Amino acid sequence: MLLVIVAPREVSLHRYLTMRFAGVPGVQIILDRRHGERRRAQTPHGTERRSRSERRRHRGEVHHLGFTLVRL
Repeated sequence: MLLVIVAPREVSLHRYLTMRFAGVPGVQIILDRRHGERRRAQTPHGTERRSRSERRRHRGEVHHLGFTLVRL
């Protein structure tokens, strides 16, 4: 299954993708409904142990193009 999560500001993109992939098995288009940051307030942590190259986009985070793909 492929889940396409579209940013809330991209309503026309959501509409287009919904029409384009209508009837395609295994593809679901949804509009991201999250509001604000879900994490608790930032608290100081120890030294960052990961190098910059190891940092990756969080799974499900909407891409700067207005959508993200998640394989389920």
